[in-house]
Amino acid sequence: MLSRPQKFGQRMRELSSGYAFAEIRAVREELARPTDSTEAERAKLQDPRGFAAPLVTSALSAGGVFYLGRCIGIARCGHQAHQPRNLVLGVCVAVPYFAVIACTTTYYKYADVLDSVLCPADGDTNLARRLRALGLRLAPSETSTFLLRYTIRHIDGIVAVAERGPGDASPEYFGSRGFVGGPGPSRAPARASDAEGATAEGSARSL
Repeated sequence: MLSRPQKFGQRMRELSSGYAFAEIRAVREELARPTDSTEAERAKLQDPRGFAAPLVTSALSAGGVFYLGRCIGIARCGHQAHQPRNLVLGVCVAVPYFAVIACTTTYYKYADVLDSVLCPADGDTNLARRLRALGLRLAPSETSTFLLRYTIRHIDGIVAVAERGPGDASPEYFGSRGFVGGPGPSRAPARASDAEGATAEGSARSL
C-alpha cells in the first residue's frame, strides 16, 4: 500500500514559506564563492546523489505525460498524430507537469542534505550557523523547532564547558557534545607546579 512520505507536508511548507529558496540561493552563492564552508561541506552539497535521481524520474514521467496528452488530443479533439497542434498540446501538458514534479521531488530529496549541513552531527560549523540564522526567519514551525533544538543543544554545551573550566573538560566530554577539536591545555600541571613552588618558598623562609 502506498503512503505519503513522512515529511512531505513539512517540505511543502518550506517551499511555500520561501525557506527552501533562501537556503538554496545561499548554498549556490557559497559554492560559487566559498567563504565559510569546508571542502567536505562543499562536496556534500554538490554530490549528485543528493538530487539527481528525482530529476531523472521526473523527466521520464514527463515524457510519458507528453504522449498521454497527445493521445487525449487525438481521442477527444480530433487531432492527427503528427499535426503541430498535437505536438504543442503534448508540450503544454508535459512542461508544467515536469516543472512541478521536478521541483517538489528534487527539493524533498535535497532537503535531507541541507538538514545534515545545517545541523551537522560531528560538530557545529561557520556555514551551518550562517544558514541556520538565515533560515530561522522563514522556516515553518517544524523546521524552526528542529533548528532551534540543535542551536540550543550546542549553546548548552558551550555554557557547560565555561562553567567547568578548561582544566576540567576532558576530550571525551567534548566528543560527546559534538564539538570539533577538544579543550585547551589543561591547567592541572600548572596548579601542581604552583603548589610545589609555594612549598619550597615556605621552606626557604623558615630557614
